[in-house]
Amino acid sequence: EKKALTMKFNLAVFLSCAALSSAHVRSRPIKETVTLHDEDGSFWNRILQYPGASMPTAAPTAAPVPRPSFAPTPAMAPLAPTPIGDDLTTYQIITEKLNPPNVWLPRLVDSIDGAALLNNPDFIHTLFAPTDNAFIATLGEDYLQDLLGSEWSAHTSCLLFNHIVETFIDPTSDWTEAQELTSLNEQLTLGVNPPSVNGVALSDPMDVSAVNGIVHSLGASPLLSDCVTKNIFELSLENADFSTLRQLVLIAGLGDGLTNTRPLTLFAPTNEAFKKLPNEVLDFLLENPMELQAVLKYHTLGQNLLLSNDASAGVYETLEGSTFEVTVDSAGAFSVNGNSMVDPDAQNTLAMNGVIQVIDTVLIPPGFAVPTAAPVLPATSAPVAATPAPVVPATPAPVAPDTPAPVVPA
Repeated sequence: EKKALTMKFNLAVFLSCAALSSAHVRSRPIKETVTLHDEDGSFWNRILQYPGASMPTAAPTAAPVPRPSFAPTPAMAPLAPTPIGDDLTTYQIITEKLNPPNVWLPRLVDSIDGAALLNNPDFIHTLFAPTDNAFIATLGEDYLQDLLGSEWSAHTSCLLFNHIVETFIDPTSDWTEAQELTSLNEQLTLGVNPPSVNGVALSDPMDVSAVNGIVHSLGASPLLSDCVTKNIFELSLENADFSTLRQLVLIAGLGDGLTNTRPLTLFAPTNEAFKKLPNEVLDFLLENPMELQAVLKYHTLGQNLLLSNDASAGVYETLEGSTFEVTVDSAGAFSVNGNSMVDPDAQNTLAMNGVIQVIDTVLIPPGFAVPTAAPVLPATSAPVAATPAPVVPATPAPVAPDTPAPVVPA
Protein backbone atom coordinates (compact mmCIF):
# COMPACT_ATOMS: atom_id res chain seq x y z
CA GLU A 1 0.00 0.00 0.00
CA LYS A 2 2.85 2.36 0.86
CA LYS A 3 4.57 1.72 -2.51
CA ALA A 4 1.31 2.14 -4.37
CA LEU A 5 0.75 5.53 -2.73
CA THR A 6 4.28 6.63 -3.58
CA MET A 7 3.91 5.51 -7.18
CA LYS A 8 0.54 7.24 -7.52
CA PHE A 9 1.98 10.42 -6.06
CA ASN A 10 5.02 10.38 -8.37
CA LEU A 11 2.88 9.76 -11.43
CA ALA A 12 0.45 12.52 -10.50
CA VAL A 13 3.34 14.94 -10.10
CA PHE A 14 4.95 13.90 -13.35
CA LEU A 15 1.78 14.43 -15.37
CA SER A 16 0.84 17.77 -13.87
CA CYS A 17 2.91 20.13 -16.08
CA ALA A 18 0.45 21.16 -18.78
CA ALA A 19 -0.08 24.92 -18.38
CA LEU A 20 0.71 27.06 -21.41
CA SER A 21 2.76 30.24 -21.02
CA SER A 22 4.92 32.41 -23.23
CA ALA A 23 8.55 33.41 -23.31
CA HIS A 24 10.81 35.17 -25.75
CA VAL A 25 14.39 34.19 -26.46
CA ARG A 26 16.73 37.08 -25.85
CA SER A 27 19.41 36.95 -28.51
CA ARG A 28 22.73 38.63 -28.81
CA PRO A 29 23.56 40.90 -31.75
CA ILE A 30 24.07 39.03 -34.99
CA LYS A 31 27.72 38.76 -35.92
CA GLU A 32 28.93 39.24 -39.47
CA THR A 33 29.30 35.92 -41.22
CA VAL A 34 32.27 34.68 -43.20
CA THR A 35 31.45 33.23 -46.59
CA LEU A 36 34.58 31.14 -47.21
CA HIS A 37 34.03 27.44 -47.90
CA ASP A 38 36.38 24.57 -47.28
CA GLU A 39 37.23 22.67 -50.41
CA ASP A 40 36.52 19.13 -49.21
CA GLY A 41 33.00 19.90 -47.93
CA SER A 42 33.80 18.55 -44.44
CA PHE A 43 30.76 18.87 -42.16
CA TRP A 44 32.63 20.40 -39.22
CA ASN A 45 34.87 22.60 -41.37
CA ARG A 46 31.77 24.23 -42.83
CA ILE A 47 30.56 25.06 -39.33
CA LEU A 48 33.82 26.05 -37.65
CA GLN A 49 34.55 28.88 -40.08
CA TYR A 50 31.65 30.96 -38.72
CA PRO A 51 31.94 33.46 -35.83
CA GLY A 52 30.98 32.02 -32.47
CA ALA A 53 31.78 28.42 -33.42
CA SER A 54 34.53 26.39 -31.81
CA MET A 55 35.61 22.77 -31.78
CA PRO A 56 33.43 20.80 -29.36
CA THR A 57 35.13 19.95 -26.10
CA ALA A 58 32.75 17.23 -24.92
CA ALA A 59 34.40 13.83 -24.78
CA PRO A 60 33.16 11.45 -27.50
CA THR A 61 32.22 8.98 -24.79
CA ALA A 62 30.40 11.53 -22.62
CA ALA A 63 27.51 10.12 -20.64
CA PRO A 64 23.98 11.09 -21.69
CA VAL A 65 22.46 14.18 -20.16
CA PRO A 66 21.46 13.22 -16.62
CA ARG A 67 17.74 13.25 -15.99
CA PRO A 68 15.86 12.67 -12.76
CA SER A 69 14.04 9.43 -12.18
CA PHE A 70 10.50 9.68 -10.91
CA ALA A 71 10.21 6.00 -10.04
CA PRO A 72 10.05 5.27 -6.30
CA THR A 73 13.04 3.48 -4.82
CA PRO A 74 12.73 0.01 -3.31
CA ALA A 75 11.98 -0.14 0.39
CA MET A 76 15.11 0.03 2.54
CA ALA A 77 15.59 -1.53 5.93
CA PRO A 78 16.32 0.93 8.74
CA LEU A 79 20.00 1.35 9.53
CA ALA A 80 19.17 0.70 13.18
CA PRO A 81 15.93 -0.06 15.03
CA THR A 82 15.46 3.37 16.57
CA PRO A 83 12.00 3.96 18.10
CA ILE A 84 9.82 6.76 16.71
CA GLY A 85 8.67 8.83 19.60
CA ASP A 86 6.38 11.67 18.49
CA ASP A 87 2.74 11.59 17.48
CA LEU A 88 3.12 14.12 14.66
CA THR A 89 3.81 13.28 11.01
CA THR A 90 6.79 14.76 9.19
CA TYR A 91 4.41 17.10 7.37
CA GLN A 92 3.02 18.36 10.66
CA ILE A 93 6.54 18.86 11.98
CA ILE A 94 7.65 21.05 9.06
CA THR A 95 4.44 23.07 9.22
CA GLU A 96 4.00 23.35 13.01
CA LYS A 97 7.07 22.43 15.03
CA LEU A 98 10.30 23.61 13.44
CA ASN A 99 11.89 26.61 15.09
CA PRO A 100 12.51 28.91 13.35
CA PRO A 101 9.49 27.98 11.25
CA ASN A 102 9.96 27.10 7.60
CA VAL A 103 7.75 28.72 4.99
CA TRP A 104 9.18 27.62 1.66
CA LEU A 105 9.41 23.88 2.33
CA PRO A 106 5.71 23.48 3.25
CA ARG A 107 4.67 25.69 0.33
CA LEU A 108 6.70 23.61 -2.14
CA VAL A 109 5.34 20.37 -0.68
CA ASP A 110 1.78 21.69 -0.95
CA SER A 111 2.31 22.79 -4.56
CA ILE A 112 2.77 19.13 -5.63
CA ASP A 113 0.13 17.77 -3.23
CA GLY A 114 2.87 16.15 -1.17
CA ALA A 115 1.09 16.38 2.17
CA ALA A 116 -0.65 13.05 1.53
CA LEU A 117 2.70 11.29 1.30
CA LEU A 118 4.31 12.97 4.31
CA ASN A 119 1.18 12.47 6.42
CA ASN A 120 0.92 8.76 5.65
CA PRO A 121 1.70 6.89 8.93
CA ASP A 122 2.78 3.78 6.97
CA PHE A 123 5.35 5.65 4.91
CA ILE A 124 8.43 5.45 7.19
CA HIS A 125 11.04 7.89 5.97
CA THR A 126 13.71 10.47 6.74
CA LEU A 127 13.03 14.02 5.61
CA PHE A 128 15.90 16.45 5.18
CA ALA A 129 14.32 19.87 5.66
CA PRO A 130 16.12 22.90 4.16
CA THR A 131 15.55 26.15 6.02
CA ASP A 132 14.12 29.22 4.29
CA ASN A 133 17.56 30.81 4.29
CA ALA A 134 19.01 27.74 2.57
CA PHE A 135 16.38 27.81 -0.16
CA ILE A 136 16.63 31.55 -0.78
CA ALA A 137 20.43 31.66 -0.75
CA THR A 138 20.78 28.95 -3.40
CA LEU A 139 17.69 29.29 -5.63
CA GLY A 140 16.39 32.83 -5.05
CA GLU A 141 12.84 33.86 -4.28
CA ASP A 142 11.87 34.50 -7.91
CA TYR A 143 12.73 30.98 -8.95
CA LEU A 144 11.13 29.50 -5.83
CA GLN A 145 7.97 31.39 -6.71
CA ASP A 146 8.05 29.81 -10.18
CA LEU A 147 8.42 26.35 -8.63
CA LEU A 148 5.08 26.82 -6.87
CA GLY A 149 3.28 26.87 -10.23
CA SER A 150 1.75 23.74 -11.73
CA GLU A 151 3.87 24.09 -14.87
CA TRP A 152 6.96 23.49 -12.71
CA SER A 153 5.62 20.54 -10.72
CA ALA A 154 8.09 18.07 -12.21
CA HIS A 155 11.02 20.34 -11.27
CA THR A 156 9.64 20.83 -7.76
CA SER A 157 9.20 17.07 -7.37
CA CYS A 158 12.74 16.48 -8.59
CA LEU A 159 14.03 18.92 -5.97
CA LEU A 160 11.93 17.71 -3.05
CA PHE A 161 12.35 13.99 -3.71
CA ASN A 162 16.10 14.46 -3.15
CA HIS A 163 15.24 15.16 0.48
CA ILE A 164 13.19 12.02 1.20
CA VAL A 165 14.83 8.68 2.01
CA GLU A 166 12.51 5.77 2.52
CA THR A 167 14.09 4.63 5.78
CA PHE A 168 14.61 5.99 9.28
CA ILE A 169 18.03 7.54 9.95
CA ASP A 170 18.94 8.62 13.48
CA PRO A 171 22.27 10.48 13.64
CA THR A 172 22.91 9.37 17.22
CA SER A 173 22.96 5.66 16.36
CA ASP A 174 23.01 5.21 12.58
CA TRP A 175 25.39 7.95 11.47
CA THR A 176 28.62 6.23 12.42
CA GLU A 177 30.29 5.93 9.02
CA ALA A 178 30.05 7.39 5.53
CA GLN A 179 27.57 5.53 3.35
CA GLU A 180 25.42 5.73 0.24
CA LEU A 181 21.64 5.89 0.37
CA THR A 182 18.99 6.34 -2.31
CA SER A 183 16.44 9.11 -2.04
CA LEU A 184 13.20 9.09 -4.01
CA ASN A 185 15.19 10.79 -6.75
CA GLU A 186 18.90 9.94 -6.70
CA GLN A 187 21.86 8.69 -4.71
CA LEU A 188 22.88 10.55 -1.54
CA THR A 189 26.17 10.39 0.35
CA LEU A 190 26.02 10.53 4.13
CA GLY A 191 29.09 11.93 5.85
CA VAL A 192 30.20 11.89 9.50
CA ASN A 193 31.97 14.31 11.87
CA PRO A 194 29.87 16.36 11.47
CA PRO A 195 26.82 14.55 10.09
CA SER A 196 26.18 15.71 6.54
CA VAL A 197 24.40 14.69 3.37
CA ASN A 198 25.99 15.39 -0.02
CA GLY A 199 28.43 17.63 1.83
CA VAL A 200 25.69 19.77 3.43
CA ALA A 201 26.01 19.68 7.20
CA LEU A 202 22.92 19.05 9.29
CA SER A 203 21.81 21.94 11.46
CA ASP A 204 19.61 22.25 14.52
CA PRO A 205 17.10 20.78 14.90
CA MET A 206 18.62 17.64 13.37
CA ASP A 207 16.63 14.77 14.86
CA VAL A 208 12.96 15.64 15.34
CA SER A 209 11.09 12.34 15.61
CA ALA A 210 7.74 11.81 13.91
CA VAL A 211 5.14 9.09 13.91
CA ASN A 212 6.24 8.14 10.41
CA GLY A 213 9.93 9.04 10.46
CA ILE A 214 12.38 11.73 11.42
CA VAL A 215 13.23 15.27 10.26
CA HIS A 216 16.74 16.75 9.97
CA SER A 217 17.29 20.42 9.12
CA LEU A 218 19.70 21.67 6.46
CA GLY A 219 20.79 25.24 7.12
CA ALA A 220 23.32 25.83 4.35
CA SER A 221 21.70 24.49 1.20
CA PRO A 222 19.01 22.18 -0.13
CA LEU A 223 20.12 18.97 -1.84
CA LEU A 224 20.32 20.17 -5.43
CA SER A 225 20.03 18.39 -8.78
CA ASP A 226 20.63 19.44 -12.36
CA CYS A 227 16.88 19.93 -12.76
CA VAL A 228 17.08 23.15 -10.71
CA THR A 229 20.72 24.19 -11.17
CA LYS A 230 21.71 23.73 -14.85
CA ASN A 231 20.03 25.52 -17.72
CA ILE A 232 19.26 24.06 -21.13
CA PHE A 233 22.44 25.39 -22.72
CA GLU A 234 24.61 24.05 -19.88
CA LEU A 235 23.10 20.59 -20.25
CA SER A 236 23.83 20.69 -23.98
CA LEU A 237 27.50 21.28 -23.13
CA GLU A 238 27.57 17.97 -21.27
CA ASN A 239 26.12 15.88 -24.08
CA ALA A 240 28.43 15.14 -27.01
CA ASP A 241 25.38 14.33 -29.15
CA PHE A 242 24.37 18.02 -29.10
CA SER A 243 27.72 19.44 -30.27
CA THR A 244 26.39 20.56 -33.66
CA LEU A 245 23.28 22.11 -32.15
CA ARG A 246 25.42 23.96 -29.63
CA GLN A 247 27.60 25.47 -32.37
CA LEU A 248 24.59 26.60 -34.37
CA VAL A 249 23.01 28.16 -31.28
CA LEU A 250 26.19 30.18 -30.74
CA ILE A 251 26.39 31.24 -34.38
CA ALA A 252 22.75 32.35 -34.29
CA GLY A 253 23.34 34.31 -31.07
CA LEU A 254 20.73 32.37 -29.07
CA GLY A 255 22.98 31.11 -26.27
CA ASP A 256 21.79 33.77 -23.84
CA GLY A 257 18.15 32.92 -24.52
CA LEU A 258 18.63 29.21 -23.76
CA THR A 259 20.53 30.20 -20.62
CA ASN A 260 18.35 32.87 -19.04
CA THR A 261 14.81 32.56 -20.40
CA ARG A 262 12.17 30.38 -18.73
CA PRO A 263 10.08 28.43 -19.24
CA LEU A 264 11.29 26.79 -22.47
CA THR A 265 11.05 23.40 -24.10
CA LEU A 266 13.78 22.71 -26.66
CA PHE A 267 13.24 19.94 -29.19
CA ALA A 268 16.94 19.30 -29.61
CA PRO A 269 18.18 17.68 -32.85
CA THR A 270 21.10 15.30 -32.46
CA ASN A 271 24.29 15.51 -34.50
CA GLU A 272 22.92 12.80 -36.79
CA ALA A 273 19.81 14.89 -37.38
CA PHE A 274 21.87 17.78 -38.74
CA LYS A 275 23.90 15.44 -40.93
CA LYS A 276 20.66 14.50 -42.71
CA LEU A 277 20.36 18.07 -43.99
CA PRO A 278 21.53 18.62 -47.57
CA ASN A 279 24.80 20.52 -47.71
CA GLU A 280 23.20 23.46 -49.50
CA VAL A 281 20.63 23.87 -46.71
CA LEU A 282 23.26 23.82 -43.96
CA ASP A 283 25.48 26.23 -45.88
CA PHE A 284 22.55 28.58 -46.43
CA LEU A 285 21.73 28.59 -42.71
CA LEU A 286 25.34 29.22 -41.76
CA GLU A 287 25.52 32.15 -44.13
CA ASN A 288 22.19 33.65 -43.03
CA PRO A 289 22.01 33.97 -39.22
CA MET A 290 18.45 35.33 -39.27
CA GLU A 291 17.24 32.25 -41.14
CA LEU A 292 19.24 30.06 -38.73
CA GLN A 293 17.57 31.83 -35.81
CA ALA A 294 14.16 31.16 -37.29
CA VAL A 295 14.87 27.45 -37.73
CA LEU A 296 16.21 27.08 -34.18
CA LYS A 297 13.30 29.01 -32.69
CA TYR A 298 10.98 26.66 -34.55
CA HIS A 299 12.38 23.95 -32.26
CA THR A 300 11.54 25.93 -29.11
CA LEU A 301 8.34 26.37 -27.12
CA GLY A 302 7.70 29.08 -24.53
CA GLN A 303 6.44 26.55 -21.99
CA ASN A 304 7.43 23.38 -20.14
CA LEU A 305 6.16 20.40 -22.14
CA LEU A 306 6.53 16.88 -20.76
CA LEU A 307 5.69 14.03 -23.11
CA SER A 308 3.88 11.46 -21.02
CA ASN A 309 0.53 10.37 -22.48
CA ASP A 310 -2.20 11.29 -24.96
CA ALA A 311 -2.70 14.60 -23.17
CA SER A 312 0.74 15.71 -24.43
CA ALA A 313 -0.36 15.47 -28.06
CA GLY A 314 -1.50 18.64 -29.78
CA VAL A 315 -0.53 21.61 -31.90
CA TYR A 316 1.98 23.96 -30.26
CA GLU A 317 3.07 27.46 -31.20
CA THR A 318 6.83 27.88 -31.37
CA LEU A 319 8.95 30.94 -30.66
CA GLU A 320 9.43 31.27 -34.42
CA GLY A 321 5.70 32.00 -34.66
CA SER A 322 4.62 28.93 -36.62
CA THR A 323 3.18 25.76 -35.12
CA PHE A 324 4.14 22.09 -35.11
CA GLU A 325 2.13 19.04 -34.16
CA VAL A 326 3.00 16.42 -31.55
CA THR A 327 1.26 13.08 -32.01
CA VAL A 328 1.35 9.79 -30.10
CA ASP A 329 0.59 6.34 -31.49
CA SER A 330 -1.10 3.37 -29.84
CA ALA A 331 2.25 2.16 -28.49
CA GLY A 332 2.90 5.49 -26.79
CA ALA A 333 5.60 6.63 -29.24
CA PHE A 334 5.68 10.37 -29.95
CA SER A 335 6.28 12.11 -33.26
CA VAL A 336 6.74 15.76 -34.21
CA ASN A 337 5.36 16.80 -37.60
CA GLY A 338 5.32 13.09 -38.46
CA ASN A 339 8.99 12.59 -37.55
CA SER A 340 9.53 9.91 -34.91
CA MET A 341 11.48 10.89 -31.82
CA VAL A 342 14.54 9.31 -30.23
CA ASP A 343 14.32 6.57 -27.58
CA PRO A 344 11.71 7.59 -24.96
CA ASP A 345 14.36 7.23 -22.27
CA ALA A 346 16.03 10.31 -23.75
CA GLN A 347 12.91 12.45 -23.35
CA ASN A 348 11.76 14.80 -20.59
CA THR A 349 15.20 15.91 -19.45
CA LEU A 350 14.63 18.65 -16.89
CA ALA A 351 16.77 21.80 -16.88
CA MET A 352 16.38 24.62 -14.41
CA ASN A 353 14.72 26.77 -17.08
CA GLY A 354 12.69 24.14 -18.86
CA VAL A 355 12.73 20.79 -20.63
CA ILE A 356 14.82 19.11 -23.34
CA GLN A 357 13.18 16.69 -25.79
CA VAL A 358 15.54 14.81 -28.12
CA ILE A 359 14.70 14.45 -31.83
CA ASP A 360 16.61 12.85 -34.70
CA THR A 361 15.28 15.09 -37.49
CA VAL A 362 15.72 18.84 -37.96
CA LEU A 363 12.33 20.56 -38.04
CA ILE A 364 11.85 22.98 -40.92
CA PRO A 365 9.39 25.88 -40.48
CA PRO A 366 6.54 26.23 -42.97
CA GLY A 367 7.52 28.30 -45.97
CA PHE A 368 11.27 27.83 -45.52
CA ALA A 369 13.16 27.39 -48.77
CA VAL A 370 16.72 27.84 -49.88
CA PRO A 371 16.69 30.54 -52.57
CA THR A 372 17.46 29.21 -56.01
CA ALA A 373 20.18 31.11 -57.81
CA ALA A 374 19.10 32.72 -61.07
CA PRO A 375 20.52 30.93 -64.13
CA VAL A 376 23.62 32.55 -65.53
CA LEU A 377 23.20 33.34 -69.21
CA PRO A 378 26.22 33.52 -71.49
CA ALA A 379 27.42 37.03 -72.15
CA THR A 380 26.31 38.49 -75.48
CA SER A 381 27.81 41.49 -77.28
CA ALA A 382 25.75 44.21 -78.87
CA PRO A 383 25.22 43.72 -82.60
CA VAL A 384 27.78 45.55 -84.70
CA ALA A 385 26.61 47.20 -87.95
CA ALA A 386 28.42 45.91 -91.00
CA THR A 387 30.82 48.44 -92.51
CA PRO A 388 30.79 48.39 -96.30
CA ALA A 389 34.13 47.85 -97.91
CA PRO A 390 35.48 51.03 -99.53
CA VAL A 391 34.53 51.38 -103.20
CA VAL A 392 37.59 51.69 -105.37
CA PRO A 393 36.81 53.47 -108.66
CA ALA A 394 37.26 51.16 -111.58
CA THR A 395 40.31 51.88 -113.69
CA PRO A 396 39.66 51.43 -117.42
CA ALA A 397 41.97 49.07 -119.15
CA PRO A 398 44.42 50.89 -121.39
CA VAL A 399 43.19 51.15 -124.99
CA ALA A 400 45.83 50.49 -127.69
CA PRO A 401 45.94 53.13 -130.42
CA ASP A 402 44.35 52.10 -133.68
CA THR A 403 47.03 50.75 -136.03
CA PRO A 404 46.15 50.45 -139.67
CA ALA A 405 46.31 46.94 -140.97
CA PRO A 406 49.32 46.41 -143.24
CA VAL A 407 48.52 46.52 -147.01
CA VAL A 408 49.69 43.42 -148.76
CA PRO A 409 50.69 44.08 -152.49
CA ALA A 410 48.60 42.25 -154.98
